[in-house]
Amino acid sequence: MPTTNQPDGFALSIERAPLLAALKRTLKAVERRNTIPILSNALLRADGDTLTVTGTDLDIEVTARVPAAVSGGGALTVPLTPLEAIVSKFEANNTVSLNYDEKTGRLVVKSGRSKFQFGTLPASDFPELTGAHHGEPGAFRLTLAGKVLADMISRCAFAISNEETRYYLNGIYTHVVTIDGEPTLRFVATTGHQLARIDSTHAQGLDPLMPGIIIPRKAVAIFGALGADTGDGDVELIVTRSKIRASAGTTSIVSKLIDGTFPDYQRVIPTQFQNEARAPTLALIEALGRVATLSGEKVRGVKLQFSENLLGITLRNHDIESEASDELDIEFEGTPFEIGFNSRYLAEILDHSGSDVTTLHLGADNTAPIVIGDRLAEGLYVLMPLRI
Repeated sequence: MPTTNQPDGFALSIERAPLLAALKRTLKAVERRNTIPILSNALLRADGDTLTVTGTDLDIEVTARVPAAVSGGGALTVPLTPLEAIVSKFEANNTVSLNYDEKTGRLVVKSGRSKFQFGTLPASDFPELTGAHHGEPGAFRLTLAGKVLADMISRCAFAISNEETRYYLNGIYTHVVTIDGEPTLRFVATTGHQLARIDSTHAQGLDPLMPGIIIPRKAVAIFGALGADTGDGDVELIVTRSKIRASAGTTSIVSKLIDGTFPDYQRVIPTQFQNEARAPTLALIEALGRVATLSGEKVRGVKLQFSENLLGITLRNHDIESEASDELDIEFEGTPFEIGFNSRYLAEILDHSGSDVTTLHLGADNTAPIVIGDRLAEGLYVLMPLRI
């Protein structure tokens, strides 16, 4: 029998649905435009009763295993995007056969009366990421429910910076903190204008000695999708100083980490407040949306005016000589106060807070950052003010 490193004899049949799911998942790692041809390909490995599909961009690798009726073992690479597109168009309940043609060097894909042939490249040329395995020296292992991981990411990822010059902000800073004697998993992201800090005590195996790491934006998105798909099931995370691996079910994702130092985010979180307001989140989002209708590319600033049981929201667009205002009933403790913010930044935080009631902690003047959320709860946000 040929070795699994050679395509000779590669032959199998497989159900369409799990094959398509594996192709879609691995496609998340592959860039649509590549100067290196093999990076547009998926590595297909047939062995025993399993087809393993792997995609990579050199920084992140996604591997999915699928049950298959393997009649010939082997490995090869094939263009992933067109393969996924074609399998998605096959009839839902059909089986798919994949067979390597030694004469032409092509992979023949059949389903029903449909037949496609793909050029292949050698499996030996495919760059596989290694490392971040359980038991590896210096590795830390933790587990948490997929839905918890997905929720933490969804509430934090919007605050990842797109500024390439500050590359160390292009991901989520992940570390373990101890709160009231209990190890807690913490995600932090910041654009410099917004900061999101999300905590969870629901992870198992947390070790305070685990180094703080920065998970890149692309890996964050793929981890979030894996968590959402896993739901109540566990996702295993293996962390080293240079890589992180997330595994659940038949899927494994390994990613390089951002090699940089995340700033001391604690310094920008105020601890002293003179004013506090509580408002229904949805009503506040809707009021902001109405007022922000008059905003433009250069005009996004809204002024919030706090007084006893009332919040006034105003926006002036001098470019079109227009003004908008709205009011909202709130609970307020403190002295009358006004402060300006970028309306889009504030709305993003409110959209991702996950709370029905928003608590706003305000300083003594309109130059101090505002803290949004219960400071003792799992989600906390900081927003820098805007001079208006």
